[in-house]
Amino acid sequence: MKLKLLLLSLVTFTSFAQKTDITYSHKILKTPELNEIKTADIGNPIYTNEEYQYTEGVLLKTVPNFKIATYKFNISEGKILPFNYEKKGLKLFYNKSTDLGKGAYLGIALDEKDNVYAIYDTFMYFQKKDVEGLVVEKTTYINPECDSCFRYELIYNGKSQNVLNFTYREFKGDFIRPSFNQELKYNLEDGNIIGFKTLRIEVIKTNNFGIEYKVLSY
Repeated sequence: MKLKLLLLSLVTFTSFAQKTDITYSHKILKTPELNEIKTADIGNPIYTNEEYQYTEGVLLKTVPNFKIATYKFNISEGKILPFNYEKKGLKLFYNKSTDLGKGAYLGIALDEKDNVYAIYDTFMYFQKKDVEGLVVEKTTYINPECDSCFRYELIYNGKSQNVLNFTYREFKGDFIRPSFNQELKYNLEDGNIIGFKTLRIEVIKTNNFGIEYKVLSY
């Protein structure tokens, strides 16, 4: 009997635990669009290809000085919080970065009319607080801990005589890890269409400041 009661307690405890595994959507974005005439200054990417994970988010614009459930609300202005889950008719925004310890979290809640509340959320207790001057803005939250995400970019590094110089740079995971770089050179005497892997770019003109081009294929 004691074992059954213990198992029931564990199940009950688990059912009240907050959800901190955010559900993300995936997107692959390639820029610029095909056949658009674009310009880029020396040192800037002329092509990017990136996959990222995202969800709804809120950007804290203004955070007055206040407490909730005896805790100082210490989430700073400029921080973006991801949508976590729904509770009591509210959409809750927080993640592990707002963990107070022992399963307690500070965050933001929006109701169906987008009214803004500060929240304190634990497995046993939930409090929302209407705070004058607390201002947030809806935005997109990008997952900074995505291990499968990537970013590829081709950077224009200028022209020497008739040779165009580029750097291909590849980032993986959180984009802060060391990148893979490869230097590329293209002689315009061989034509104004340059390629790398499946990428094809038409060079329209170059000058001392940058390049005018269009991407023909990815």
